[in-house]
Amino acid sequence: MHVDDEDLFERGDYSFWSRLFRPASESLVEAAAVSVGDRLLDVAAGDGNTALTAAEVGADVTAVDLSPSQIARGRSRSEGTSVRWVLARGELLPFADGTFDHALDTFGDNLDAPITELALGEMARVVRPGGVFGFTYWTREGFNRDWVELEQRFLTGAGEGSSSPLLGTEPTAKAAVAPLADHVEMTRQTLAITWSSADAFTDALIAQDPYLHDLHRQLSPTGWAAFTDELRGLVHKWNDQAADGLRLEFPYLRVVVRTAALETPA
Repeated sequence: MHVDDEDLFERGDYSFWSRLFRPASESLVEAAAVSVGDRLLDVAAGDGNTALTAAEVGADVTAVDLSPSQIARGRSRSEGTSVRWVLARGELLPFADGTFDHALDTFGDNLDAPITELALGEMARVVRPGGVFGFTYWTREGFNRDWVELEQRFLTGAGEGSSSPLLGTEPTAKAAVAPLADHVEMTRQTLAITWSSADAFTDALIAQDPYLHDLHRQLSPTGWAAFTDELRGLVHKWNDQAADGLRLEFPYLRVVVRTAALETPA
């Protein structure tokens, strides 16, 4: 995720995506074996999918995000729970070493800015020895890949997309967490999104996605019209539904890392 001087989420509403991405949060919380009483940090929490999922299983949850708008939405969604909200960046977490049993980040990145090694190091730092940190992030495949390349082409004016084949792969993820890990569980997952039609989904995406709102501001009217036409074509291209309706598959990696426990003196 990125923001500039103006909060990106004041211009668009990420709740469009958070409704669709909730199953990935549920999968990560389950894979990390979060249980009653665990101290859990939701990093780049957005409007709170993972925080709410963890709270529902009885964890003691703190959620952090760098967007005031997301914090406000998250507080509203989590009203009546004990989730605490903190304005902070994942690369500079305002917590002491070993504060939490778990630190999780569910899609706390966008397609062209994957989670950083600095953020991973911070998650590892704030969990206790033997604790768990975990994250999900998108792989560059299918609709994901084509969408990123389309955005990059319109922003740069280049004739071809510039997607890196190394982003969102098992080897790069393993290399990033290896220095921090005692044990790593890495699983390829697919999030399937269904909608009434390809055109209806594209219309909703254009109207509500905050990143597209940001792109709209940067393109000329002619450029924006051309971009949305091509985006609509990609949605139709990757629609995995023979009859009426839409089914889009979003492949991603789910990574769960157990840190080394303290050695017991002989």
